[in-house]
Amino acid sequence: MDKKKLYTQLTQQILPFWQGEMDLIHGGFYGRRNFNLQTDATANKSCLMNARYLWSFSHCYRILQDTPVKKSFLTSLKAAATHAYEFLRQACWDQENQGIFWEATATGALFASHKSTYANSFALYGLSEFYLAFQDPSALAMATTLFDLLEKKTYNPVTNGYQEDFARDWSPIFPQSIGHSNLPELAFTTNTHLHLLEAYTNFYLTMPTAPVKAALQRLLTIFTDNIATPTGCFQFFNASWQPLTQEISFSHDIETSWLLQRTLTVTGITDMQVRALIENLGKQVAANGLDDNGIIRDHSNDLKAPTRKTWWALAEAIIGFYNLYQLTGDEAYHELATCHFNMVQRNFIDPRPNSEWYAYLNNDGRPDFTEDIANAWKGPYHTCRMYTEMLTRLP
Repeated sequence: MDKKKLYTQLTQQILPFWQGEMDLIHGGFYGRRNFNLQTDATANKSCLMNARYLWSFSHCYRILQDTPVKKSFLTSLKAAATHAYEFLRQACWDQENQGIFWEATATGALFASHKSTYANSFALYGLSEFYLAFQDPSALAMATTLFDLLEKKTYNPVTNGYQEDFARDWSPIFPQSIGHSNLPELAFTTNTHLHLLEAYTNFYLTMPTAPVKAALQRLLTIFTDNIATPTGCFQFFNASWQPLTQEISFSHDIETSWLLQRTLTVTGITDMQVRALIENLGKQVAANGLDDNGIIRDHSNDLKAPTRKTWWALAEAIIGFYNLYQLTGDEAYHELATCHFNMVQRNFIDPRPNSEWYAYLNNDGRPDFTEDIANAWKGPYHTCRMYTEMLTRLP
């Protein structure tokens, strides 16, 4: 893996593409760009995705400010991050009940008013990063409000879990933002708890207090006691933490492994159960979650037949396997990280001017022409993070 190539791609291709998604008329970022690189200026704008834009530009600014990148480029990153921050404050934030809504229209009006713990986790993630990058006290105040709100409104001490979805006034509703709508008993998802852990860890960098650390320890215990199994993490649970499916998400498991490690590193928590879980997740994905070419499958349902490859799963596999190499010294993990990196270079990076990674590859290794280059779920978060993580981790 070549750091110079990573740096060049991030600064000359990936970030400029996402900066080009800024809507300078209505605020925020365009809701969709199709495979032919045509922008749909009428598409709704995801408040979740806006929070991911906020984190991505803020984080890249923070990482790149100590590199030889031009000052003018750093200035443009700060402008893009501020653009995301202002849209979050003005269009996504509920001034009455606090927290971010689910979706705005193309012009910035409210479209979907329900609240998602998952989306608000990313808002906390982005606000924390904006403060870390630019020391804006208003962002820290919003982040603090949001942490307190998430703890008060979403955590259920009876079931020891964080509930998924809420009406505008934060009254609980049936989960609808992520997960399976055909699971009537659905109460908790691993994905929400993972990204809450991620957000709280970032918030801890700004606010290293006992309540934040206690919440993080609680989330770590939820993973070891309720979510993890010897073969990986189940994804969907009822209110008693009984799994509703037997599905293992290999792509989420490799992401979980390094995000758990990040929490231990940032907080200084020593938890041998978590450390064992981190290593076991890596072993299970390496043993059971790869195809014949050594590339990660999305989930255990893929074992019966080959399926297309997903951009974010490759990005997380690169970080996750390299993190396991750093932890264990096992060269096999280094080789897996390199294998995934090489596939990204060969197959995922769009060679067309003013583009980014393809979203999906079909079984023949060619891009899926039906999938957007950017939309409510495909944004800068996974790709930018792969570049910044590897730039800081590689010698």
